[in-house]
Amino acid sequence: MHMDTDTHTTTAERKTPKGAPTQRELLDALVGIAMKHANEHFMDCVARLVTALQDVSDPGIEARAVHQRMKAGNVLKANSYAFFHLVSTGLELAIRKELDVLAPTLKKKVAANAASLSLVPYEEMDSKIAFGSLARPFDIKYSDELATLNVRLGLMLERDILRMGQNPFRPEVVLAAINQAWVEFEPDAESHPLLAPVLKPDTLFDLAPMYAELNGALQRKGKQPDSMDGLRIRKTRHAAAQKAAKAGSQEALAQQLRALFGDAGSAKAPAGADAGAVAAGAGEFDIPLIPDLPSLPKGEGGWRPSAAGAAFQSVAQPLPAAGPAGGLASATAATPSALGQPF
Repeated sequence: MHMDTDTHTTTAERKTPKGAPTQRELLDALVGIAMKHANEHFMDCVARLVTALQDVSDPGIEARAVHQRMKAGNVLKANSYAFFHLVSTGLELAIRKELDVLAPTLKKKVAANAASLSLVPYEEMDSKIAFGSLARPFDIKYSDELATLNVRLGLMLERDILRMGQNPFRPEVVLAAINQAWVEFEPDAESHPLLAPVLKPDTLFDLAPMYAELNGALQRKGKQPDSMDGLRIRKTRHAAAQKAAKAGSQEALAQQLRALFGDAGSAKAPAGADAGAVAAGAGEFDIPLIPDLPSLPKGEGGWRPSAAGAAFQSVAQPLPAAGPAGGLASATAATPSALGQPF
């Protein structure tokens, strides 16, 4: 009896055509591309980080902070290769950890699911928020490349377009790995917060060539189309269809509200008005327009409050003119009578 010894192969890998790289092989190739760019350019980045750390031109900086920054810059400059090694190792581990969450193998699925149920420490939550904010200028600078990479990674994994927080190669992962390497590298704990503020697009190496090569590898090895516009158009059409369905449900709700609060005929659009424009005037998240309450009726016909008409009419009657005797008293006596009627 033959038993399948490859119990850790995913369904997507079993469906891979003969000769094409498996999903895991392609992901490993992507990690290699990212690390090649980091290893080729990070030493130049270290020199810029030293300069940024030792920049004490701010007139408001305190003497102790000046000493701390100069010392930290000198430590980094004297041991730049050791720091480079820590960054290289830590960045690869961080990317692979993100990949294991994004596409876990069967062997790791149980552990990943159990880990997802555990509570996230406050320190980790604070760190994610801080580095998410730190990465925002990078996300803006490389927005087109990252958007394409999100689409291609989702297509390779046979799932929807990835959100930015799911992309294993997003700038936040790179910045967090560099900062973690600095914490392990710098022995003085007072200098640990100094590096993160200087991790900016002009001090880090250019990430655009790395994203371009990652997208190119997914296109060639993953047999993906040259352009992702078709998939984006389908997503846009799907979103438009959902928006139209939501607008239709809002219009139905508006009709019910009109029938509840007033005569349905008065809710019709004015003659010659575009019904679509009237419905759209309510906004995407508002209830469609309901006519304002008109003025009180002056004659027969027209809109009339069903239960409160008599009370409103009584209150609206003008007070009788004050006479020489009892004028004010008669007006005062009339007011409780009107207000006493039920609404």
